[in-house]
Amino acid sequence: MKTFFQLSSRVLIAILALILLTWLAWQGFQFLHPAISLVPVVYPGGNLVVYGKNFGSQQGSGSLTYRSGSLTQTLAIISWNDSRIKAALPQGARSGEIVVDQKSLFGFLFSPARAITVSNQGLPSQPNGYHVPVQDDSPWPTFRRDERNSGASPIPAVYQGDRPWAFKTGKGIFSTPVIDNKGTIYVGSADHYFYAINPDGSQKWKFQTGEIIDSAGALTRGDPSTGPATLTFISGDGNMYHFRTDDSVAKVEDRLLWKYQAQRQANSFNNWFEGNVAVGYDGALYAGNTNFNYYAVNPDGSLKWIYPTTSNNWSMAAFGQDGTIYWGSLDTYIRAVSADGKELWRDMSLGFVAASAAVGSDGTVYIGSFDSNLYAIEPRQGKVLWKFPTQDHIYSSAALGTDAQGQTNAIYFGSADGSLYAVDTEGKLL
Repeated sequence: MKTFFQLSSRVLIAILALILLTWLAWQGFQFLHPAISLVPVVYPGGNLVVYGKNFGSQQGSGSLTYRSGSLTQTLAIISWNDSRIKAALPQGARSGEIVVDQKSLFGFLFSPARAITVSNQGLPSQPNGYHVPVQDDSPWPTFRRDERNSGASPIPAVYQGDRPWAFKTGKGIFSTPVIDNKGTIYVGSADHYFYAINPDGSQKWKFQTGEIIDSAGALTRGDPSTGPATLTFISGDGNMYHFRTDDSVAKVEDRLLWKYQAQRQANSFNNWFEGNVAVGYDGALYAGNTNFNYYAVNPDGSLKWIYPTTSNNWSMAAFGQDGTIYWGSLDTYIRAVSADGKELWRDMSLGFVAASAAVGSDGTVYIGSFDSNLYAIEPRQGKVLWKFPTQDHIYSSAALGTDAQGQTNAIYFGSADGSLYAVDTEGKLL
């Protein structure tokens, strides 16, 4: 009887071991595979740093491969441990993707490919601290000022005794002005014109488009062929316009460098550009459209990619430190998309998302919804950390407060319930 039970136990153990091995094979040993969690933006002259797990304990236990277009290259490793790799990118490398492979008892195990972003400018040297190629010394170059959409400025406002003024357009103004380094104000109007206004309130120039303009433009760093700065704005006529801001041309029409036209889609009613223009690390220009698409346009006016949604896109993109793009849509989803236009995650709220996301100093994404809640979302997996309820829908974009060390310590936002709120980073009312 004892021998029978011993035999039965061995058979049972063998069966369990076979089941375990079968499960491991079916899973492809995924829990052993390398996994990339974060790749910060790479600046010119800098090195690629990759964070994650299961890379292997020492250099030589695996390799790091870079792919961009037709180029595939194994990168030279500077340092390597199980959770962090530092490597040198090829000269002149642009955004692409990387894969980590690791030697194991089961052969080579590969991480999923991860998009990387290479900035086309160096680390910020100006006090404004912009990490994307907007005009460096502009006090307010985009709708929410910086790439994180903080809605906050380090420049103290001091009244110098100037005479207040007003500038009248032909119809309502629904967009936020942007301001260049000379104090020129750029703003669009429902009268179909985009205006440049001198600091004293006089008109510098205006340009007529084919529809209303209810979105903010973006002031970007120029190049040798276009002068010191460029301006990109969008219109309800479906066009994205890219202008020169210098005064070396006499006619306003001659300021136009290029325009990109969005096409109406079969499932939409029009092709109005209504999402404010955002500037990415590589200089690409991002804007949402009412044809249910979100657009990324290269600095030369060519299309980078189109991301389809199922409703209008009024929300402006915010950028994480790894180049991830965050925005919301009237289809109720809040999205995270990689720099190459691939979805990383999406969270559904219970209402339209018209507000723009703001990215905190630790990467947390803050955004309001028509379901009356302000959401705080973990940036890697899209987990909702908390939500703060108000009594009516949230249309406004959040602004971020910081402490003396530059860490986010407050989120400010308005609600259609008639209140302005301040909450801390735990979601508690201040």
